[in-house]
Amino acid sequence: MTVKEIGIGIGVAGAMFGGSYLHEWSAYSFESRAMAGLGSVQGARFLNKLSSIDIASPATWIWPTTDVVDFAFPDPMMSGRFYVLSMLRGASPEEAVFLIDVDCDEPEKATWYDLKQPATAYPARDLWGEPVHTKSGEVYRQLKKSPPLPAKWQQEFCHTDWQTERQAVGEAAFAHSKPSK
Repeated sequence: MTVKEIGIGIGVAGAMFGGSYLHEWSAYSFESRAMAGLGSVQGARFLNKLSSIDIASPATWIWPTTDVVDFAFPDPMMSGRFYVLSMLRGASPEEAVFLIDVDCDEPEKATWYDLKQPATAYPARDLWGEPVHTKSGEVYRQLKKSPPLPAKWQQEFCHTDWQTERQAVGEAAFAHSKPSK
């Protein structure tokens, strides 16, 4: 193998990986945009990210792209209740928001709620037994079959202190509920 052949090989590989990287640029910037969004949610904590490799994109063989970023913030009044925001990368980025009731004694019995369930599904209830609404009036309703709680989430929800986050969420909720002068 000559120096010229090695140079051509390096040039072809560089062009292939460079083109692949440029093609995946929006995917690589998705994670940083999602993490920047974390700062705008009072009391939110990073939970997890899911990455993938695309066989047709050589850059992802070395640096997998992030497809989902999950954040959580606690309900300010109910212990064991968390809101999980999943940011999904795609042609048009989406968000999925779940309300999860976690029983740390039996985490396999976590109850999941979301906003896309039919009106016949059982609603999540607050401390006073009223359905939990969003500011736009939508109701969190129980999924027909709750998926198992990921082990990392169980660890975060049940074995770490959420007091600081719970206080930040409560203060933000109180600040938004004050009448304006």
